[in-house]
Amino acid sequence: MKSLLIIVLLAGALFITSCQSAGYDPEPAGNANAAITSRYDIVTRSATNARGDTLTMAFDKAAGIAMFILKSDTIWLEADATASGVRYSNDRYRYTEHHGVLRLTKDGQPLFEHKR
Repeated sequence: MKSLLIIVLLAGALFITSCQSAGYDPEPAGNANAAITSRYDIVTRSATNARGDTLTMAFDKAAGIAMFILKSDTIWLEADATASGVRYSNDRYRYTEHHGVLRLTKDGQPLFEHKR
């Protein structure tokens, strides 16, 4: 059920942001499903920490946004440029992934950590 919710929320956000871009074509040429699949690269996954908390993640690499669900909180973050690893953040939250360690912090305080 959470996966369906993630997909629906992410698809809605993508629809809203893509309609506002200058080059939007509401009827792509050729196969519409192929156009949607090639335009969006959405990756979903989850991780469980030592306390048993599960962090569900959905990354849209094309749009540079990610959605995280931890307990009952849904967090939207934007991609940050890094030399190595992965980093998404907003004004309060930061998600980093580097050398197999996932971290989600809020105002600098750790909320979630998982080591692969």
